[in-house]
Amino acid sequence: MRATPTTATPSPPLATTLDRLRTHGPLGPVWWRYGRQPWQTLTDALANPDDEAAHRVRDEQHRARERARQERERREREEARRRREAAAGPCPTCGRTVHPPDPAWGQDGGEQPVEPGDDCTVCARAKERERQEDEARAAAEAEAAAARRGLRRFFG
Repeated sequence: MRATPTTATPSPPLATTLDRLRTHGPLGPVWWRYGRQPWQTLTDALANPDDEAAHRVRDEQHRARERARQERERREREEARRRREAAAGPCPTCGRTVHPPDPAWGQDGGEQPVEPGDDCTVCARAKERERQEDEARAAAEAEAAAARRGLRRFFG
């Protein structure tokens, strides 16, 4: 393309045929721009899809799609948060709010998912420690009692 003395931007080379001009008229899809889609209207054939205006349009379309995607993800996160808040309940031991596991935070609930009405993780751990301590104390007492019985048999 060459710029003409009257224009700052070059005009693209266009081609047509007399048959297409007779059939569609000069404003129809009769113009073929070299290296582009075949048979365009004159305005489409003269338009430059690689110029700054076209770049801005494509860039704005990309930004709009990105904004829409971010907004959709934000709404999905908000909806998941609302569902999680609605499923929460108080811990019967301490009164803290107990939330069900949230896969978005990498919480799969483990083998014992926390449900509304269950103890919070702090209380559940404390009760588990108490249970383990009670079992250890009972085992130690049983061992001591067995040792005392053994001594009675020996000295008795």
